[in-house]
This record gives sequence, structure tokens and C-alpha cells, in this order.
Amino acid sequence: MRDHADMATEERRGVSRSPAGGTRRPRHALLALQPAAGNAAVVQMLREAGHPWAEDADQKDRQDRYGGRADGAAVQRAAGPATGERQKRPSPGQVTAPDLDLAAGQEVHSELDVPTRMLNRVARVMMGAHYADDGGLPLGRAGTPHLALTVIDGKVHIAGNTGMSQGKRDAALGRLTEALAGPGGHDEKKLAALLSGGYGKRHTETGDTTAHAHLDAIKKAVADPESLTWHNTVKAPGPKQAKVHGEMALLDAVARSMRERPNPRPGELQDWPIGGRKRDCIACHWAHAVFNTHIANALGYRIVTSGSHGGFFPNWRMPAWMVDNAEAKAAMKQKVESSGHQVEDDVLLGITEKGSTHRLNPPHRGDEPYLSDSSEDEA
Repeated sequence: MRDHADMATEERRGVSRSPAGGTRRPRHALLALQPAAGNAAVVQMLREAGHPWAEDADQKDRQDRYGGRADGAAVQRAAGPATGERQKRPSPGQVTAPDLDLAAGQEVHSELDVPTRMLNRVARVMMGAHYADDGGLPLGRAGTPHLALTVIDGKVHIAGNTGMSQGKRDAALGRLTEALAGPGGHDEKKLAALLSGGYGKRHTETGDTTAHAHLDAIKKAVADPESLTWHNTVKAPGPKQAKVHGEMALLDAVARSMRERPNPRPGELQDWPIGGRKRDCIACHWAHAVFNTHIANALGYRIVTSGSHGGFFPNWRMPAWMVDNAEAKAAMKQKVESSGHQVEDDVLLGITEKGSTHRLNPPHRGDEPYLSDSSEDEA
């Protein structure tokens, strides 16, 4: 066993649960068309008819979807670097892979593909990060502030930071089950549509068989939360504060799967999405880039994420796959030291800043809102 982290995997199964809910009487006769025409079409018809509810509903939809505030006030955003270059944005429609060129303190946003968006929704619901009705208000902490998820060999794998307790895991599973039992916000409605089959029909035009396979795996996990495969649940020896972040722990299992099933299409990199409640910290972003360079790319894959908020976290610990790969470890150590910090006993040192969690407005192309942060004890 490795003494720096115990990548123990726990798998628990239970009975499937189905969402349940009621219906409400429509406020206007045109709303009877809603099942066939969809929300946007009905709101548009009501707007053209001059009905006052249309404006209210349209405004509410924007608040739910994008996290904007009803009073039009700006939502707090994470602080940017002193250079004023607060964030990098990809071109429309471009899914970007993590890279080592991103400077500490700089944000980057990736265009989210369908599986990544759905994985993010599952993580937000499990962590209680529901969209408030009034939109954009500060969120309190709900258990550990981060979960990371990915699909490996047709099954959803999930990890919090090192040593996530059984109680917190049970609470997260309970939130996912309860969220599908009644009326909910934007995330819950999307998950319910996934279970009903409606969401998949809307996205069949992509023609991406891998994306649909990922959606099928996520659908099974949402229907039966107990079937999720947990990683990183055992506390590691060494400094109590040092933690392997959830997305880093998942990469051990991802690497094994990639080696067993390399991409059969030579010269092509297949995206491997990793979702979560938040974007990567800058150390995880760099580590994803290192993983791509030294492991994934040679096997025909590349890790893609939601981007990075650019901040460090105290006591970030190198994951097993990095410690065991001398070239990967050296590349990460060099990048950290070039940023003015140090690595000692596989732990990132010199990070003292603290911060809070923020909800950010969609940066481009109407992406869904997401959470970001600067720094907390437990990332």
C-alpha cells in the first residue's frame, strides 16, 4: 500500500428509486401546450399575446438558469490576478483541455459538453448546491464543498477529498434521492428529464456515441445512487491537513481503464470528461495537464474539465499516479516552484490565503451557472 494516500474504493448497491411529483393547474390556456411545445415556446406565445405572466416567467427562468439576481445586481465573482487579465475564454463551441500555461490566479472556462454538464449537476445536487429561487445569493457550505465524478467503463465513479466520512457520503446520496422526489430547481429538472428519456432525445443530434454512453451511465447512477463507486474514502497517513483532491483520486482508476482500453482510433484524442461541484483549483488544473501529457495522450485520450478558478488550496497533496510517475512528478514540481511555491513530501507548501465560495454568472454562450472558490480548508 502507498503510504501517501490510500486509494481505497468502496462500492455500495441498493434498490432503484424513481422520481415522483405532482402537476399544477396552468395559469393560462396556452400553457396546456407546454408538454408539446416546451417552456420557451409557451412563454414566447404568452409574450406575443401581451400576458403579464410571460415576463415574470421569462425572468424567473433566466434567474434559475444563470444565477442572476432579480434586482439586476451583479453576482460576486472570484477575484482575478493583479494583471487585470481575470479569465481566459475559449472560442464558441470549443471544449478546452487543461494546460500548464495558465498562471496562478487566472481563471479559465471550458465550453462544457453534454456529459460534463450532467456530471456537474449530479455533484451540485449531492452537495446541496441548489439554485435559489431569487438567484445568485451567497451559498452556505453543505458538507464537504467538493465532489468530483467521471464515467469509467460504463459506471459513474465519485470522490471527495481524502477521507470523506461515511456520514457525508450518506448525506450526499440522500440529497440525490430526495431531489428527484419532488419539485426542484434547474438541476433537479434536468436530472428528472434524463431519467424520463426526454433529455437524451434532445441531444441525439450530436451523433456522439461516447457521449450517449456516458449519459446512459449517469442515468443509471441517478436512478440508483447506491450504485456509485466511491474513491478516496480512507484517511491517509502523514499530515492531517494534506488531502488528495477528489478529481486527482479518480485519475488512478481512469489511468487503469485507459491502459486497458486505449483509444482504437490512432492520431485522435478522445475527450474524457471529469465533472464536479466546482471548477478545478489551479494545482488540479496543472495536474490534469500533466496527466494528459504523460499518460492520457499516448493512449489516445485527453482529460477535459469545467476549467479552473485559478486559486490554490492549502496542503494540496500529489495523487498516487503522479508520485509513481517520475516525469509527471517532476513536471508538476517544476510548475509549482515556478509559481513561487514549494513541494515537500508530495505536499504543496506555502499556501496561506483563505477565501469563500462564489456563484459565477455564465461567462459566455449562456452556460449554466457554476460554483467557484478561492480557498478553503477542505476543497
